[in-house]
Amino acid sequence: MKGDALRVARLLDGLEEEGEEPVLLLWAVAEDIRTLIRLTAALKQGQSVQSVRNSLRLWGDKQTLAPIAVKRIPTVRLIEALKTCAKIDRIIKGAEDGDAWTEFKQLVTGLAV
Repeated sequence: MKGDALRVARLLDGLEEEGEEPVLLLWAVAEDIRTLIRLTAALKQGQSVQSVRNSLRLWGDKQTLAPIAVKRIPTVRLIEALKTCAKIDRIIKGAEDGDAWTEFKQLVTGLAV
């Protein structure tokens, strides 16, 4: 959520080199994207940032980073990112050709820019 594309790319490279399974990463990334979409919708409905933080159970750094991220990332891009998560899920399950790590790197660095 910080918007540091270079750091994210290095982190993903490290996880891939360590042999981490992408399925857990997919879950975490998709959940963060869904949270940002919910936050955007709630703020557009006029809810206060504080009440939305509480209702979405944003704790720690996410309390500060999530509202900044929704200002930086257009809703359309978040929805497209969620569709990409579905594509990565299909790749992981073998239902679609492709490399999950390559797709992850493109997805996450694209959101971090």
